[in-house]
Amino acid sequence: MTATQARVVIVVPVYNKSAVLERALSSVQRQTYGSWRLVVVDDGSLDDSRDRVRPFLADERVELICQENQGPGAARNRGVAGAAEELVAFLDADDEWEPEFLAALVGALEAQPLAAAAASGWVRIEAGVGTAIPSPSSVRGRWRWDGSVDGPTFKRVVDALHSSATVIRRSEFDRRGGYYEHHCTFGEDSFLWARVALSDELAFVDRALVRFHTDASSLSAGRGSAYPAPPLLTSPGAFLGEAAGARADFAARYLVWYYRFVLLRMLNQRAVGAALRLTLALALALRGRRPGSASVVVAALRVGERYLTMRTPALRRVGAGRDR
Repeated sequence: MTATQARVVIVVPVYNKSAVLERALSSVQRQTYGSWRLVVVDDGSLDDSRDRVRPFLADERVELICQENQGPGAARNRGVAGAAEELVAFLDADDEWEPEFLAALVGALEAQPLAAAAASGWVRIEAGVGTAIPSPSSVRGRWRWDGSVDGPTFKRVVDALHSSATVIRRSEFDRRGGYYEHHCTFGEDSFLWARVALSDELAFVDRALVRFHTDASSLSAGRGSAYPAPPLLTSPGAFLGEAAGARADFAARYLVWYYRFVLLRMLNQRAVGAALRLTLALALALRGRRPGSASVVVAALRVGERYLTMRTPALRRVGAGRDR
């Protein structure tokens, strides 16, 4: 089967992944499902990642695109931009697929023609030790938001849509505008997947078909690093603007819940400045967005004030002085 007949385009964003890139690309070539085309986007790597890709270019299905560093979201979007395939898959350069990954997820989308995306479980590999991360029990099989979902459950659904473990219809990817860009290296994926999960039907395959490797060079926030502010909170306009009716009400409530979740993580890492900036950014972003948004702003600010006052001695003293 030639590249021109491919049904799935696979995009691998790369930034300084020379040591592990061949593992990821080899896992694509081992797929039992053969109707694919692979686009590797080198996002301004400073190592020899590009040289690691070149042997794979002997396969006519593989293409290399090089660009200046713009972040993983922009790299993924660049890889999709010139594609004509009807389905889109993403694989991070330090992850790998089991041979049946594409066959299983394409099959799930064929079985659920209304599903916007399909996702599998995965195995997290850390320091050589693997831990299976199945799809949450609440989202196995067919899933669609029905109004009964709370914040923690919705976050589990969004987290289950790991970029390396998901295949999305190209039409849905384009409708959502792709990944968040603007040099973001954390949360650019959940910015997309939260919007898909709120509005669309999803298919979950209850098999661990991805090996997700964690290492010191991961683009996500490291264990010891300050917890960055995800764009879903700093730029929530798309998440709110695409929802209507009960979904719109839930979207506003979820942002407040998610804000509390992220804020607590920041404060546990003593990232007080980041927490204050997040509170201000969310308040400004929500202000005047829709009828009733003022109550969301007030709720967010009250939550932020309460957590910040409780957890930082300096702010406790300020609060005590103000109350006198």
